[in-house]
Amino acid sequence: MASESFQAALSLAIPAGNIEQQFDALYNLVWVKWILGDSLGAQSLLFRTRELARMSADLYKEASALRMEAVCWMPLGNFNQSLLHCDRARELLALCDMSGGRMYYATLTTQAEVHRYKTEYVEAHKIYSQILQEVSVEQDAYVYAWCLLWIAEIEVATGASHDDVQRKIDAAKSNFMGDVRPQELCNILQAALDARDATREHILPVRMALQKLSRSLWGKDRPILGYCLEILCVINCQDISLCTSATVFLAHSTKYKVRAGINRALYFLADAFLNQSDENTATSLLTVALEGFMAMDIHQCRAECMLRLGDISKAQHDIVKAVQLWKTARPLFERSLQKTQVKCIDERLDSINGHSEEL
Repeated sequence: MASESFQAALSLAIPAGNIEQQFDALYNLVWVKWILGDSLGAQSLLFRTRELARMSADLYKEASALRMEAVCWMPLGNFNQSLLHCDRARELLALCDMSGGRMYYATLTTQAEVHRYKTEYVEAHKIYSQILQEVSVEQDAYVYAWCLLWIAEIEVATGASHDDVQRKIDAAKSNFMGDVRPQELCNILQAALDARDATREHILPVRMALQKLSRSLWGKDRPILGYCLEILCVINCQDISLCTSATVFLAHSTKYKVRAGINRALYFLADAFLNQSDENTATSLLTVALEGFMAMDIHQCRAECMLRLGDISKAQHDIVKAVQLWKTARPLFERSLQKTQVKCIDERLDSINGHSEEL
């Protein structure tokens, strides 16, 4: 295994007193631990990694470690810490005249990813667009492809046209040139796009493809598997299999301590119970999920919980509470560019106002 090779390299570098080799081995170990879902284990190694970078007075290495630490904070839900590390990493890269290199753009994409996690799509899109303006496909096809892919994900989430998103996915896929990991992400995003725009009878092949991919990823790549399981829940939202999908997603997110994933899975489970008319259980799950999303300041997810809770309150004839929840959710949907959901809120509020006028 890769981790064993890097551990062996570290064991050889320590007695030799070779700081650079120690750093390289530790940095690669951190990456492997993160891929396998051990964010806390990766964090524990990063302290020593940054220490080695300082000992060697290598600002580039220290910036690399800071950027990796920012990546590791994201699954744990500490987005503010991630942004602080990104800012510091870019400062160090500027000090060693390395702004504009691959690590600089990797740090920028990490910063954009934080905004994407928080559904701050305007900020994320702005960063990705900036990179695409500064880096041509000829200069760095890999960085270019990643930015295209993440813009495509934003556009899937915000309702951009199928053709526009498809062009970006196709371009990203061709520029990844056979790299398996990003190709798998392209396939998941393709499934998300197809599911978003498909009629119900055409969902089955998309679901089957994702289920097959999730089985192949199990135990190999925590971030991509988590993304795959989440999209499966989205696809199954009106299906009897949602409870199973959400339970698997919850188990996976809990095992790897992915804070946003845990609360997202609780939201899907709440939907499953609502499908079975169990409003009490759904309310409990949504309340817990909402608290989690509020702590992480994830706008769209907060609003989705409030929308559901408002619907439950209305069904239970608590109109005042329903209106309060919907009105609080509306600006959060606006913040995350969810025009369809804003329209849904307005329709609910108009129906309440119309009913009040009739009375």
